[in-house]
Amino acid sequence: EEGLLNGCCFWFAFIVDVRLGGHMLYLICAGHFVQKIDGRLYDVTGDVTENFTNEHPPVVWAGLHSTDSSLYRCVLRDCIDKQGEFSD
Repeated sequence: EEGLLNGCCFWFAFIVDVRLGGHMLYLICAGHFVQKIDGRLYDVTGDVTENFTNEHPPVVWAGLHSTDSSLYRCVLRDCIDKQGEFSD
């Protein structure tokens, strides 16, 4: 759980997406990926819908590359490929 909350939330959401469906969302202000299934938000801790009710609206990950390509590239580099952690 620790690793999935601290840097690997994308991969948890990805696995849930493949196995259970729904929509992978990115919470910009929290820098966190969640999976939306039947109107509820989930991460490795379970149902986190109430934690993000007042958050800025999450963005659908699948469309982020076309709506904000700069943010998409940063998230891809730093959160998914983990290049930001090891760069000088």
